[in-house]
Amino acid sequence: MRQFKNILLTVLFSFIIVGCKKEENPIVPEEHFEAEGLYLLNNKSDTVVYYFQGKFRATDTLSVTNGNYGDDLSVRFLDATGKSMNPQGEEADGYSFDWAIADTSKAKAELLATKFWDFKIFGKKVGQTTIELQMLHLGHVDFRTIPVPLKVK
Repeated sequence: MRQFKNILLTVLFSFIIVGCKKEENPIVPEEHFEAEGLYLLNNKSDTVVYYFQGKFRATDTLSVTNGNYGDDLSVRFLDATGKSMNPQGEEADGYSFDWAIADTSKAKAELLATKFWDFKIFGKKVGQTTIELQMLHLGHVDFRTIPVPLKVK
């Protein structure tokens, strides 16, 4: 009788484990675009911000003049090896770039209509704030930087 109970319990647990297995969904890809960092290029193709695996360079600060737009900034995301890897074509479907400015009375940012990963910042009031740069996937944040210093002169 005891041996029968052990067999029965083993079979029961086997069904539970198999029943709880994650089902594969061929419509939703398993691969996910994983960014480990980013850098920003200005109009002259100079790197003005470099962020990789949680750290900025010590001198990285964005600045704009009050009442004006700063340079157009191009975003380049980095993979785990530091290689540039922005999603392109179909791979970019569902991805977008966004930001969060700590004090929106000081500055605002706008995406450039001509390029998918480019934006510019407008100085609204002299002072300092920060901007967090983000990659969204289907409306949720997949990647974010720590706050970048942003100075309005």
